[in-house]
Amino acid sequence: MHAVLFIHGAFNLQLEKLLTEVRNTTIEGGEGSVLSQCALFVCNKWDQVREEEVKEVRNHVITKLKKRWPGFDHKSQIIFMSTKYASIAQSYGFINAEFCSLLNGIRPMVLKSIKARLEMHWK
Repeated sequence: MHAVLFIHGAFNLQLEKLLTEVRNTTIEGGEGSVLSQCALFVCNKWDQVREEEVKEVRNHVITKLKKRWPGFDHKSQIIFMSTKYASIAQSYGFINAEFCSLLNGIRPMVLKSIKARLEMHWK
């Protein structure tokens, strides 16, 4: 079992193909597969989405992921952020809320992955 982290700027056809391939080879792939809960999706370049479109784009991405990723939990498996803003904040010695959310999302994903791997080895 491995933790999976997807980082992408927009939900497009290439990402859909990638999700399908990863899902087919890891989640449905049998032995050594990744549990769907061990994935974290990061939507980067959120600073490029116009403010009036944020809700619509967010809902679109969540809808697509629900269709493409079995067991997808939009409350814990997706982060919307701007690495540009996170980098600017870090240059001033701060961690912005979006980057903090990313860090908080990575921890449980890795722990779930470790737990799944231990369970696989002890069966």
